[in-house]
Amino acid sequence: MIDGHPATLGWLGSVRGHRLEALVTTAIGTGLRQGELLGLRWSDISGDRIKVAGSMRPVPRDTGKGYALKRSDEAKTRRSIRVIEAPSFVIDALAEERKRQVESNRISPYVFTTRGRREDRDKAMFMDPTSTTRSFQHQLEVKGLPAMRFHDLRHAYATLMLGSGVVLKVVQESLGHRSIATTAGIYAHVLPVLQRDAAEKLQRILSDG
Repeated sequence: MIDGHPATLGWLGSVRGHRLEALVTTAIGTGLRQGELLGLRWSDISGDRIKVAGSMRPVPRDTGKGYALKRSDEAKTRRSIRVIEAPSFVIDALAEERKRQVESNRISPYVFTTRGRREDRDKAMFMDPTSTTRSFQHQLEVKGLPAMRFHDLRHAYATLMLGSGVVLKVVQESLGHRSIATTAGIYAHVLPVLQRDAAEKLQRILSDG
């Protein structure tokens, strides 16, 4: 569990026992993009390591009406292909999700799935990004929490990492950003606070010496 961050604990609490629990937990604990999460396969997980090598993307139907979800192995950037070490609370959530699939007899190569509709009701289907976001936002509303985008869970991960003292380069590699400048630009608002904290720690060290 993540300690010392009330907002994050609130987000996790909003989906506890809900079908989105493992998805939201993994999002906060790894910083993966929504498409990367929905395209994650069980074969991509080994112990506490998660290989990120693909993404679920909407593809226009041949009829020209609507779209279908399809996993693409084409990375957003070269840095998007990466292996990250997941914290134990994420691995535990994934184990529970696997157990849920087995018990419901809807085993899928993909980690995050949903029940199909009508004739596909007994099948494990891809989770739609739009409906997933709406469901998450509905849970926040039910729990009386402020509205937010699903993508903001990725920002929460990065902010927590930086606030915990993880160096910017490690955060960049975990997020799969093209360069460290990209990460620094996105989280520029966090850096002054971290610099002030570092200065205070240095002051205490030198004063004690």
